[in-house]
Amino acid sequence: MNDASWTAERLVRAFAAATNLVIAGQRIHVTGAGELAGALRSLLRALGAVSSGSDRADYVFLTADGASPSAAEADELPFRDGAIVVDASDDGAFTIALGARGLAALATRPPSQRYRLADGRGLDVLRLDPAALRLDPVTARLDSTRRRAEALEPGSDAAARDADLRLDWARRFMPASSRVAASLAAEGVLRGRRFGVSMVLEPKTAVLSLLLAGAGAQVSLYAHSDETDDAVADALRARGFAVHAGSGADADGQLANARAYLAEGHEFLLDDGSHLIRLAAHDGVELLGAAEETTSGLRPLHAMGDALRIPVLAVNDARVKTRFDNRYGTGQSCVFAIADLLDQLGRGFADARVAVVGFGPVGVGVAQHASALGAVVTVCELDPVRALEARYAGYDTAPLEDTVGTADVVVSATGEPQTITAAHLRAAGPGTAFAVAGGVLDEIALDDAQSRGARLESRAWKVDAVLWPGVEHGDRAGDDAAAASASGSAASSVSGDSPALVLDRGGCINITAAEGNPVQIMDLSFAAQLTAAGMLARGDVRGPGVHPLPPSADEAIAAGMLGADDGPKSPELAETESEAEPESEPTAPGSRLSPSSRPAWHPTRFPKA
Repeated sequence: MNDASWTAERLVRAFAAATNLVIAGQRIHVTGAGELAGALRSLLRALGAVSSGSDRADYVFLTADGASPSAAEADELPFRDGAIVVDASDDGAFTIALGARGLAALATRPPSQRYRLADGRGLDVLRLDPAALRLDPVTARLDSTRRRAEALEPGSDAAARDADLRLDWARRFMPASSRVAASLAAEGVLRGRRFGVSMVLEPKTAVLSLLLAGAGAQVSLYAHSDETDDAVADALRARGFAVHAGSGADADGQLANARAYLAEGHEFLLDDGSHLIRLAAHDGVELLGAAEETTSGLRPLHAMGDALRIPVLAVNDARVKTRFDNRYGTGQSCVFAIADLLDQLGRGFADARVAVVGFGPVGVGVAQHASALGAVVTVCELDPVRALEARYAGYDTAPLEDTVGTADVVVSATGEPQTITAAHLRAAGPGTAFAVAGGVLDEIALDDAQSRGARLESRAWKVDAVLWPGVEHGDRAGDDAAAASASGSAASSVSGDSPALVLDRGGCINITAAEGNPVQIMDLSFAAQLTAAGMLARGDVRGPGVHPLPPSADEAIAAGMLGADDGPKSPELAETESEAEPESEPTAPGSRLSPSSRPAWHPTRFPKA
């Protein structure tokens, strides 16, 4: 990878880290005709961006060799209202010129700056110095990432202000959810209904909760400790929400939080992973219904059989969720998070050999984004139809056992426990980095590896080496890393007898090492969640078991995003929608199952339940 391409990749990743916005599907304009501008255009197109004129673009990238708009009068700037302008020039002339004009600077998510132009347009400006990213990409990006917010003193005024700005920013890019919530508020169907939200607690989930409350629902929240942004939790508490979450909670504390949350007497749960739905069933806490956000959460619900005594809407299976959240949201955020962590070691995806394990919707997105960053992707998939699909998508296919010894990066995208076994970790080539996209507990079998004598040793922020007894290990993150980083070398292959690496101890990498899926992607998923909330409150779905959202829900959300009040209905989907679900009366909330009828299984997040 040449210097311009490497700088372009770092600029795009820094933009995504600073904004938590998606690249795919967005209108983008790049100024200039030099190497950096060309590399930016190529990368952005590979990531799914749509080329546009500067007057229509959602994001505008200004490069050093472009025609600078800094000399123009403020009311002649060729950008639409709400555009985000990335000043990627070497001298920051545009940013300096805006400040010199004395335009009103408005409160917005750091490090971007928002200006109100003379004609009323709003403009967000993000200064990213390409020279700094070339020389020291890790330090240059710190102020633009989650790590900046984490550095603020917990409970301080600065942390509270930062959280408020991040919530405001997320809400600005969630028009689909806002439209559905406004419709529910006008209908009044949620008024006084009791909803529990148990999801990753970060700005986008906070906005979902605010929209539910704004539509009249009574809302409280739960989150696992490793999925809790404490500043966001505090921001919701300050707004009057009951929040049962804290990043410092141990296993006992999480279970206590979950049970206190369930004791509030919810009628409905909006869940992520079905841990709270299953805990409620295990403890005998009755609900009227629930909605589930993820594939890994639906699997155990389908397996519950008669133990699932409530209707659950499969939000995960909605087309506006699966076709966007998994492919474009999880794909971008996971690959970018992995690249950010590898950047600390002077490594990248360019020309790296990447094994993607699983070619479901998440695996498709991971492979697509890794390939866009220059990786050579091999797909490891047991399902022969999906493996054939991967081959037709242009990827090599091979068993994981045949790939792990030569891969530079292995990404598990199955959502199945112990996809990466202790044997895989032991057989890995020197410096192979393992990560989980999406994910469930123990998707990388670290507990088993440690029981066999392996130990973890920190190499960088959220990067650990796996050290096996009786094996001499070199230090992959040692002397060569700084030189590779400074030179812009991807350093995709590793020499020496170095240990394998595990990123963020096998956690869901885009959540635990970044800020989760981009805002616009979660907007589509949460629009489906809000639609499900309305259906549950109306009693549109009855009878225990897992139920789909009707295709009309997807179509209404998508039509709204395309600017149409009502899009055309596909004949084959209309026929599917007409199939009625069997109806039965829901169980009243508040009662408890007798001990003899409790299911024998345990929710995976709460082994001590």
